[in-house]
This record gives sequence, C-alpha cells and structure tokens, in this order.
Amino acid sequence: MNVEVEMWAFCEGSVIRNVEIPDKGDLLDEVFHWGQNDFQRRDCPSVSVGDIVRHPNGTRHMVMGFGFLEVPKDWTPEKYMVDHGGHKILPPMFSGCDTFEGLIAKWDEFNSEVTKEVIEMTGGNKDKKWEENPGYCVECDQLLPLNKACVCKDCHADDGTDWEQDNEKSKRFYQEVRSALKTYYMHQDEVIQMLREMPNWEVSDCDCDEEGDPFYLDDQGEGLMSKYCTACGGKIDP
Repeated sequence: MNVEVEMWAFCEGSVIRNVEIPDKGDLLDEVFHWGQNDFQRRDCPSVSVGDIVRHPNGTRHMVMGFGFLEVPKDWTPEKYMVDHGGHKILPPMFSGCDTFEGLIAKWDEFNSEVTKEVIEMTGGNKDKKWEENPGYCVECDQLLPLNKACVCKDCHADDGTDWEQDNEKSKRFYQEVRSALKTYYMHQDEVIQMLREMPNWEVSDCDCDEEGDPFYLDDQGEGLMSKYCTACGGKIDP
C-alpha cells in the first residue's frame, strides 16, 4: 500500500513523500517506520515530527512526539512556522497537546513569545522608540534630520529609493540647531563648522509657518552670506 506524507518538518510542505507499507499493523505507525530513510531511501528527509500523513480514509494526521494528532482536512501549519537558520521550521510539539485546539493554543502562545524576543533583540518597536524619544533616528538613535519613516540619511536602506527629509520629523533637530545658534557670536567658528557638516541643506523657500527672524551665515567663504530659517534650519533662497 502506498501512503502520502506531507513533509512539513524540514521541507515546508513543498514535498510529498510516498511511503510503501505492508498491509498489516497500525497504518500510521507503519508509515512512520517505513518512512525512515534507513528502510526506504528517498531524496528527502525521513518522516519526522510535524509531518502530516494522508490517511487513505481521507483524514490527515500530524506526527507528534508521541503518537499522532488528527488535523482538519484543509489545514496547514504554514502560518505557525518560524525562521531558523535561513529556513522555516515548526514550533515545538508541546507535551499535553492531545487535541488540535490545544496544539494551536500552545503554538499561538509560543509565537507570541518569539515575537517579543525578536523585538527586544532588534532594538524594540520603532513606533515605540519614536514615541519615547521623538526627533531621534529609530535606527541609530542620533538626533539628525529624518525622513517620514523617522530614519536619518545614513541609515536609509539602499533599496533604490531616495532619502527625502520630512520637516515635521526633523523639527526637533532644527530646534536644537536654533538653540545652538544663540551662542553664535560667542563661538562663531565652531557653529559655522557644525552647520557646514550638516547633511541635506536644501536650497528652497521656507514654508514652515514658524515665527522667527532669519539668520545669515558666511558659509560660502569670502564674505558671501546665506540666509537660513531660525525655526526649521532650512536654507532660504535670496
């Protein structure tokens, strides 16, 4: 007799293994036994915990740590699989899961904990980071001009798109710049150098609607002055 097995443990369900079994004993136990490469060599892993046996009577049974668990006819474990070393594997087969509903509840709990750990390992939720420290890049935690995603130019992913400054997200940075400019006459050289090193000084009309007189800096050399908005730090066309 030939019985099909959906290979989910190591093949993400993309392989169907055909297992030839003798017409004796318990069918599921025989499939597991004869589904080992030690007894029937195939170009795929042996039948393992997490694989699903297609019973000839139309039911489906997942291989568990001990025994088998009947699963719904059209159900697949794909949504519960987790990344591991570049490929996806099934969560652990927790003990005490003698019903399908019990297994799903355990997997939901497991994946929830994994998600929390991933967030902690990657520096936390970016939205939460922005709420706790607005104005700072959510990738490098530096106070810099940002785009709509709250990411500075240096941290912008090289995905073929251009980094574009968002004035609202960058507002805190330029407020700090304005504060620094109060010491301009005391530390003129240092402030000019700081402004020269700032990225993305756009030449455009300022429409930030913030109040404040513009300031002028000799940032072109030889006494040539440029006009900047004291509210957002944007460079203004003369």
